[in-house]
Amino acid sequence: MTEGASEQGRRQGVGRWSYRAASLLAWLVWAVVMVTAAAFVVLHLWNFSEMTSHLEGLDYLSELIFWTVLLFAAIPAYATVGAVVASRRPGNWVGWLCLAMGAVLAFHGAGTDYAARALKLDPGSLPAGVVAAWIGDV
Repeated sequence: MTEGASEQGRRQGVGRWSYRAASLLAWLVWAVVMVTAAAFVVLHLWNFSEMTSHLEGLDYLSELIFWTVLLFAAIPAYATVGAVVASRRPGNWVGWLCLAMGAVLAFHGAGTDYAARALKLDPGSLPAGVVAAWIGDV
């Protein structure tokens, strides 16, 4: 690729978006996902003992591994890979899909745990539990 073609591609951007705007959007979405993931971690650790008190053995272990280890690792992994790819190659849909996957996992986890606390574990302790349940049911 010649330098002139590369320079022309940079100026045009992707569709109606410039490369700078697409990169900014990718990192802005990443920041929202990370804040939501942090809320999910706090809510989940707050709820975990009450939500798993009836489980024993392998059931408890599977809940612990999936909800506490794998999901906590998957959210930042998907979001970060997605943000890096989408910011460097805005036309590559894989980056945007990875970023969206991280967002869906974060909003699902945070919404579900918020709704569990607000509606089941301590009813009335948090506002908008029904809205959080709706968001967590993505």
